Amino acid sequence: MNDNEKSQIDPLARRDSVQIFQGTDDGSPAVISRKIAVTAPGEDFQYIVVAVGEGSLDVKVDGLPDGLIYSEDGPRFDVRIEDDKPEQAAFTGKITGRYSGKNEHIFTITASNAKGSVSEKITIRPQPHLLPTPPMGWLSWEFLLESVSQEKMMEAIDGMHKAGLAKYGYKYVVIDDGWQGERVPGQPLQPNEKFPDMKALSDYAREKGFILGIYTTPWIISYAGYPGSGYHEVVDVKQFSEWGIGYLKLDYRPWDVKYLSFWQDVLREHGKEIAFSFSNNGIVDGGQEFLADITDIWRTGADIWGEWNRIKLCIYDQYLNVEGWKYFRKGHWPDPDMLQIGVLREGNEMPQNEQHFQVSLWAILPAPLLLSCDLNKLNDFHMSLLTNEEVIAVNQDSLGLPAKPVKGDVKVLAKPLSDGSVAIGLFNNTDEDAELSFSLDDLGLSGPKPIRDLWAKKDLGDVSAGYKETIAPHCAKLFKIG
Repeated sequence: MNDNEKSQIDPLARRDSVQIFQGTDDGSPAVISRKIAVTAPGEDFQYIVVAVGEGSLDVKVDGLPDGLIYSEDGPRFDVRIEDDKPEQAAFTGKITGRYSGKNEHIFTITASNAKGSVSEKITIRPQPHLLPTPPMGWLSWEFLLESVSQEKMMEAIDGMHKAGLAKYGYKYVVIDDGWQGERVPGQPLQPNEKFPDMKALSDYAREKGFILGIYTTPWIISYAGYPGSGYHEVVDVKQFSEWGIGYLKLDYRPWDVKYLSFWQDVLREHGKEIAFSFSNNGIVDGGQEFLADITDIWRTGADIWGEWNRIKLCIYDQYLNVEGWKYFRKGHWPDPDMLQIGVLREGNEMPQNEQHFQVSLWAILPAPLLLSCDLNKLNDFHMSLLTNEEVIAVNQDSLGLPAKPVKGDVKVLAKPLSDGSVAIGLFNNTDEDAELSFSLDDLGLSGPKPIRDLWAKKDLGDVSAGYKETIAPHCAKLFKIG
C-alpha cells in the first residue's frame, strides 16, 4: 500500500479509536462523506454532506444537476476527537430530490476554515438498489460460531436447497467470523485451513441458487481473534469480488462516518455486486440517519439470541421504542439481527408462539429475514413460518415503506403496500392477554374494506369501522386490509 492509499483510510487498530466523526490531525478542513453517491433511477435521492475542521466551517456545494437541491439542514452530531487533536466541529448538510440523468454526474463539495480550504469531487451514479427489498438467507454465526468451515457451509447450502427456500426468496448464505487465515502484508486476506477453496464454495452456492456472503472487520484482529481488513480494504474487496461474494458483513464499533463512507466507496468501485451490511449497534451509538445513507443494511442494536427478553431488547428498546422507522429508507434496511427460528446452537428452540411473533414482526417492519439455525432439522412448523408467500410478500413489497405504530401504540403496526392495501400487525409483547384494535380512520381508509388473515390465508369479510381482538401473551396476528 502506498502513502496515497494510506492517507485515504483510517483503519481501526484499536476498538476504541474512533467515534461517529473524526477530526483532522491539525484542525484543517476535510470532507468525510462518501465520494460515490448511488441513486436508484426514479427514486428519491439523499446524500448527507459531512465536513469537519477546527472553528467555523464554510461549506459550499457546486455543480448539482437539475432536480437536486442542497440545504444545510443535515443531522447534527458533535465531533468526538482524540486528546492530541485540536478541538473541532462537524458540519452536515443534505442533498435531496430526484436525479433523472442516465449517466454519472460529478459535483463538488468545498469546505473552508481559517486553516485552509479543501474540495472533493462527488460522483452521482444511477444504479438500481443492490437490495431493492430486505435480504433473505442464512448466517453462520449464531449457529456455528467459530466452528464454521467450508464443509459446514456446504451443509448449510444443501439444507437451504433441500428445503426449497430459494424459490421463496432466500438468497444469501453468509460466512461469519472465523474463516480468515494469516495476513501477508500488502496481499489480500486468504482463508484458513477450514476453507480450502473459497471460489469453489461460492460457485457451489450459485449452482444451488444462492449467493455466498462473507465477514470482515476494519480492526487488525476480529472479535473472534482472526485477521481483519485494516490497511487492506481495497485488495480484500477485490479478492471477495473474484471469489463471487455478493454480501459483505462489516463488523466493528464504535463506528464513524468517514470510515464507513470509505468502505462504501471501495465496494462501489471494486465490488459493485456486493451488498454492504454493517454491524453493529447503530441505535446504541446513534447516527442512524448516517447509517441509512451509507450502508445497504444497518444493524439497529446489540446481538440477538434465543431468549424472549433479548428479542424485546433488539426490537422494542433499540428500534420501535426509539422511533427507528424515522431513519428507514428503501434499499437501506434496518436490521435487528438474525431471526431465532428453528433449532438453535445448543439444540434448544424458542416456543412456537415466540417464533411466530418474530417472523410476523420482521416481515412487517420490514427487516432482513436472515436465519441462523440447524437447516437439517427444519420441520413442518418451521417451514410454515418460512414459506408463507403472503407474509413474505409483505416483507418484500416493492413500495419499500416502513411499518409505523398506529396512534403511537407499538403493539399495533401498519405498513402501506404497493397494491394500495395496508398490512396490519397486532403484537402482544406483554405477559398478559391484551385487547388490541385499530380503526379504518387510523389507517386513512374508509369502509367497508376486506380484511384477510395472512397466516391463516383466509378472508375474514369486510371491516366497516375497525377491528379488535384479544391477543395472548407473546403472540401476534398479521392482516391485510383493502
